[in-house]
Amino acid sequence: MAICLALILIFSSSPWIFYNKYRPIIDYNNIFTVSRIEQYFSNRPYFKEPYAEAVEFLNTKSCSKIGLVLANDPWEYPFWVLMQQTKGKNFHIEHINVTNISVVKEKQAPYKDFEPCGVIHMETKRSKQVQQQEINYKDKTFVRAWNSTDLAVFLKK
Repeated sequence: MAICLALILIFSSSPWIFYNKYRPIIDYNNIFTVSRIEQYFSNRPYFKEPYAEAVEFLNTKSCSKIGLVLANDPWEYPFWVLMQQTKGKNFHIEHINVTNISVVKEKQAPYKDFEPCGVIHMETKRSKQVQQQEINYKDKTFVRAWNSTDLAVFLKK
């Protein structure tokens, strides 16, 4: 009986496993033919270009210590992957100006010593309406140096 149930579950789940909308195993755009980066952005393809451009902009400024100020629906993992592709392991990313309960970590070692040279800011509906031109962090001012519809990069003044 258990074997029959297992077989039924395996066969009934096969459409979601093999023909997944975003990462199919069987399809012309399957996980074996689509690049890793393309797969990261399959759910949010509109972020691919701005994320890549923001990382490239920071690379042109030789900035490898990056602060993140993300919106309520943060999607930071692609930044890690894109930075690793361009800088190897020679980069450091941390959240700054945190407003939730983890703000206490900002004052503890090793986080208290973090000094970014650039900040990636995810634009929200509100911040798109009133574009802030500066971000302050630990008595340092960062000015808007690059932006797209969804992201902005601030550099130390």
